[in-house]
Amino acid sequence: MPANVVTDAVVREFLRERPSLFAFVLSLVRDFDRAEDVVQETAVVVMEQARDFAPGTDFGAWVRRIARNKVYNANRAARRTVALSPEAVGAIEAAFPETDAGWFDALRHCMTKLADRAREIVRLHYHERLAGAAIAARIGMTVEAVHMGLSRARAALADCVERRLR
Repeated sequence: MPANVVTDAVVREFLRERPSLFAFVLSLVRDFDRAEDVVQETAVVVMEQARDFAPGTDFGAWVRRIARNKVYNANRAARRTVALSPEAVGAIEAAFPETDAGWFDALRHCMTKLADRAREIVRLHYHERLAGAAIAARIGMTVEAVHMGLSRARAALADCVERRLR
């Protein structure tokens, strides 16, 4: 098979796997920016080793193994301790083959159904990683109202995603 055909197939698979890979890496490093860096570094390795991937095997497991190694190497280089035991990492990794990319599509769709204020609270909390008090100060609400809004948004998203996946 020509190199560009292999690479094109690997790029498509990587793009399909990326949301799940990001969630996996984020569960290991617990830092949004660091997780994004690891996913990008993983993409570089995947492209460099595209010809090594055996079609018909589990692509997700292959890229998660590369990402896991990137996390371990970065921790070792920075003299950080790994926050999770190898058993915990294995348990997290075992859960990801069951992750359906459809879940991410459903979540994206459901986010568009939230009211603007609820969507903004969710974005500030999960994307910018702001605490309730910081969100309240930014959008002019009480901390209690932010917590209630976040709780309602989570419930609405959970219901919507569940309905979409049925």
